[in-house]
Amino acid sequence: MKTSIALAVTGLLMFSQSAIAGWYQVTNYEGTIGERYVQVSLQTYDFGSGITVEGSLVSADDDGPIALYGTTEGADLSLCMIATPEELDSVLIQGSTTPVDTADCPFALAKSADGFEGTLTVDGDSSPVSLQPLATLDDTGDGVVTGTVEIPFWKQTEAHSFLGTYAKTDMGICLTTLQVINRSNGAVDQELALSEDSCNAGMVMTPIYLNVETFEGDEGPLVSVNYLDNQGGYAEDYAVDAETGLLTKLPAE
Repeated sequence: MKTSIALAVTGLLMFSQSAIAGWYQVTNYEGTIGERYVQVSLQTYDFGSGITVEGSLVSADDDGPIALYGTTEGADLSLCMIATPEELDSVLIQGSTTPVDTADCPFALAKSADGFEGTLTVDGDSSPVSLQPLATLDDTGDGVVTGTVEIPFWKQTEAHSFLGTYAKTDMGICLTTLQVINRSNGAVDQELALSEDSCNAGMVMTPIYLNVETFEGDEGPLVSVNYLDNQGGYAEDYAVDAETGLLTKLPAE
């Protein structure tokens, strides 16, 4: 899809470092905000505009993942939450030409022996936050995956969000399965197998949370899965059924 390929190129321009070995360093955490159980996925990188961390937060109280971004200072971590699709586009997809201010980010976290401890402050009310590592992915060297690395992708349709599993195969690290999650009840309505003949799904040089995207096509909404190749990247597109919201793979153009 032309839009996805353009994004892949944009992603390449976003990063200033060479991608000889890889670019993903991701840690998934589980823990609590107050008494609420959450899972948080964080990718560390120099994303530009002063942002060094991006991620997703998933909770049973939300109808889909919440995009995160922030900065690190020593062992401390400040994280902001994206509130709208427009903010996601302007801050994390298009990016800012000036440094992004994270001084008032609601998450203030400090590294602990097991993960992060800190607070979430919203409208003057603070809740304790405790996060422990759950799984990791690092393809910047030999390629290491520990635990089950599930990535909550930022883009969503009206009815579904998308959760991808990354694994290390005989051919390398890649996105191997994609779950289509019902936003109203959290159920897995569909699961797609990816990278069956290769291992290049979900490895385009963008934030890892953008390797599955949604677009409005000529005949309705589309979901695109990004694939890496020797020219930067391409996408495989899926049509969204108007009644069920489930995905059907479209023929390659």
